[in-house]
Amino acid sequence: MQWITRNNASANEMSIIFPITFPHKCFTGVVSKGGLTSNWNAYNAATINKITNAGCNIVFNDWLGPNNAIYGLFIGF
Repeated sequence: MQWITRNNASANEMSIIFPITFPHKCFTGVVSKGGLTSNWNAYNAATINKITNAGCNIVFNDWLGPNNAIYGLFIGF
């Protein structure tokens, strides 16, 4: 399992590189967005695609805006 964070995420689509490459495969992940303050906006849907053992591509359904962060948890082996 790996946890990722990206602060000041302003684009609605971004590539993520995992901190540690999974040796074999990344099965799935879950992501959400939140404000860098306490203003969470977890209602935004996200699509995770192009998953490899080294990273993925994340697309949110709308523009994230300034001062946002994304958080994700990925499972692989």
